Amino acid sequence: MLIQSVDTNTSFSMECISATSSTRKVARARKEGTMSEQYPLIMTEEYWANSQISIARYYGGINFIGHRYLIVNKDGKDLFELSIETDRAGRTKAIETGEPADLVLVSLIPSYKKLGRDKIIELVKQGKTEKEIKQIAKQKKK
Repeated sequence: MLIQSVDTNTSFSMECISATSSTRKVARARKEGTMSEQYPLIMTEEYWANSQISIARYYGGINFIGHRYLIVNKDGKDLFELSIETDRAGRTKAIETGEPADLVLVSLIPSYKKLGRDKIIELVKQGKTEKEIKQIAKQKKK
C-alpha cells in the first residue's frame, strides 16, 4: 500500500490503514482549521481497490480531497484511452487482470508516462514533491 501526501511546504510519506480513518482525519483538520494542503500523488491498486475509493473503478477516476485522480495502466494510459484501444482490438477488458491500475493525480500523469510507474513509485518513496517529480520528468526529455 503506497500513498504519498504532499504538504505545500514540505513532503512526507504516510501509510494509511483505511480510507475511512484518513478521510475522517482530513475532515476534522479542515473543520478545525489545522489542515495544510495535503493530498496523495499516487494510490496503488492495493490501496484503493478495497476501500471506499474503489468507486473509481466505475467512473475511471475520482475526486478526492479536492483533487482529480484517474485510473491508469503501467504505461500511464487512462481508462478512457484504453477503452478506445480495447474496442478496436476486440478485447473485453481495458486493463487485464494482474496489470497495475493506479489512481494518479491528473497533473502528474504526463510525468508518469515519461518516467514510468516504477520510477514514479521510487520517487514518491523518496519523498519527492509533485513539483520535484515534474522537474525530473522535464529533464529526462532533454
